[in-house]
Amino acid sequence: MMALRVVLAASALCASTAYSDTTSSITLKDDLSQAKSNQSLAQQLWARNNDACLTRDTTALAEVMRSANERLHAQRGASSSSFSSCRQMLTDVLFINGGCYTGKLTQGELDHARGNWEQDSASCSAQIANPRVSSSEDQSEVEWEAEQRKKGTSEEDIKMMKAIRGL
Repeated sequence: MMALRVVLAASALCASTAYSDTTSSITLKDDLSQAKSNQSLAQQLWARNNDACLTRDTTALAEVMRSANERLHAQRGASSSSFSSCRQMLTDVLFINGGCYTGKLTQGELDHARGNWEQDSASCSAQIANPRVSSSEDQSEVEWEAEQRKKGTSEEDIKMMKAIRGL
């Protein structure tokens, strides 16, 4: 009887391990697909936004804003994805889009937005090239904030990013 319990326990352990490995693989595959989609959309919207900003085409600017917002809202709770920088690229588009739409974008804000875009774009590409399961989940909110401060991110920007991450 004891041998049967050991066999059943071992079988259950193997089955749960196999299931969790498959689930992690599927989740990572889905996250990776979503990250590539976010990256592609963000790159398209960044280019469209730049063109619309230069020509002051408010209709095109509004369309860029709507597209980015729809994607972000469709991914509520996805801030824990292993590919957070790809999602962050969409918020970079929204930041510069809002400033451009209102016409109140200073040169300093423009430089800051471009710097964030370059950093997030490079980080997204690196995350896609070397995907890890639950990289963001391994990092506490305090650790994430400390990392942002180390990168030179202002307290105001950290507050805004936290709000966006909570969507």
